[in-house]
This record gives sequence, C-alpha cells and structure tokens, in this order.
Amino acid sequence: AVRTCHVAGLVRENVQLRRAYKLSVGPSGYIGSYAHSSVSPGLGSIGVVVGLESADGKEL
Repeated sequence: AVRTCHVAGLVRENVQLRRAYKLSVGPSGYIGSYAHSSVSPGLGSIGVVVGLESADGKEL
C-alpha cells in the first residue's frame, strides 16, 4: 500500500492495484522484471515479470 501511494504521488494519477500474483522458482531458477516505456527506474506503463527454471535443475 505504501509503494502504491508513493507511485501515485510521483505520477500524480489515481493508481489502483487490481490483481496480484505470487511467482516462485526453485533454487536454480531466476526471476527478472522489465518496465516498458520507462519514465524512471522501475516506473513504466507496462510491467513484466518472468520466472525461469531449468528442466534438469542446473543453474541458469
């Protein structure tokens, strides 16, 4: 909630969190994120989160 209020203050728009998901990977996995049309670090119009995990358990 605090982060949402902070972003709303930065962009001066009504920001509402509609959906939330939990993403997890195993110990050899990796989670990465990307903000499209970034106006500042971590702030953009579309956010993408990707989780990768190898099928054989080897590190990525």
